[in-house]
Amino acid sequence: MPDGQHLGGFGAVLAAEPGDFLCKEAGVLLAEVVTVEERGGVRFVGLDAGYNVAPERFIYGAPVPVVLCRAADAPPAGPATVTGNINEGDDVWAEDLPLPEVREGDVLALLGVGSYNQSMYLAHCLRPPAGVVAFPDRRGT
Repeated sequence: MPDGQHLGGFGAVLAAEPGDFLCKEAGVLLAEVVTVEERGGVRFVGLDAGYNVAPERFIYGAPVPVVLCRAADAPPAGPATVTGNINEGDDVWAEDLPLPEVREGDVLALLGVGSYNQSMYLAHCLRPPAGVVAFPDRRGT
């Protein structure tokens, strides 16, 4: 059918931002927990990946869903602030996140980073970009 024939009668214009619409959910950043500590009544969970590898939250303030890989369905142990490995105050993945009990060595999945995050990589503090693993033979169902 010609463009617009399906929705032409509604007088609607549809637009989508392709980076987010097509590939945001296809990207997951896996980061290791390198420190868990409580300071001033706040539980801090430090990761081995900072805003330089996926700067969308840092630049746009976009929330990043965070999941504990070994216990994604575990009940929260309380709120946590999840931070990165860049020594900057803005290197925060999540604040007041209801997160299960975590320990050093756990892996957290940061979801929805498949749009422009890799192309926005920052070489801050000479930290390398995140490695990429792609599965081109897999298709959504």
